[in-house]
Amino acid sequence: MRAWALCLALLCGSAQAVSIEQFQVDRLSRDAQGQTQIWLTTEVSQNTARRLRYFLVQDGQLESLSGEVTGPGQLVLHSAAQAKPGAELWISAQLNREPDAVGRLPLPAPLASIAPLAQTDLLSAPTPIQSEPTPDCNLLPEETLWRASERLAPQFHLGRFGMIWALYEANPARFTGSVHRLKGRTLRCPGPVLQARWQDESQAQQEFEAVATR
Repeated sequence: MRAWALCLALLCGSAQAVSIEQFQVDRLSRDAQGQTQIWLTTEVSQNTARRLRYFLVQDGQLESLSGEVTGPGQLVLHSAAQAKPGAELWISAQLNREPDAVGRLPLPAPLASIAPLAQTDLLSAPTPIQSEPTPDCNLLPEETLWRASERLAPQFHLGRFGMIWALYEANPARFTGSVHRLKGRTLRCPGPVLQARWQDESQAQQEFEAVATR
């Protein structure tokens, strides 16, 4: 733990744009597939929240977490791991292409005590922003994400780059930590919130190219 504390102190000195005080862990839950969900509120912008990196830290090990912005100041992260007592969420930034720590947040409870979301709880749960999996959003044989996004974009009233980001945020578990690293071909269609979020094709292209240079 001393080594972790020293590493964190050194890294935190260079992270100036974002502070850990701008984040709060609200609750933990499980989705229908049994994947752990970590719900956060944040004061940072949606673009900043997307660019940050998130890790589950326990037993001296880090698990990189996928996630998506679900609304202004709202963020949900996904983990296949089962956290233990004392597990923490580590948030880091990439400034000047170097990893910089923002800080850590304790998780509110061991995930072993979190039951899967029951069917009767759906009325009190946050409204899903994604559609169910459909063949329309799956990649065709030998099709790349780039070509699939061009094919799918018109039916969602998006440009190609906007479609790429919408698919990425609708399917965090199908990517390996980056919009450029697709690891699955069965994709969920983006819901209306994501469609509205990525209407600005110019902004979507700028963010896509910015990630590519990291």
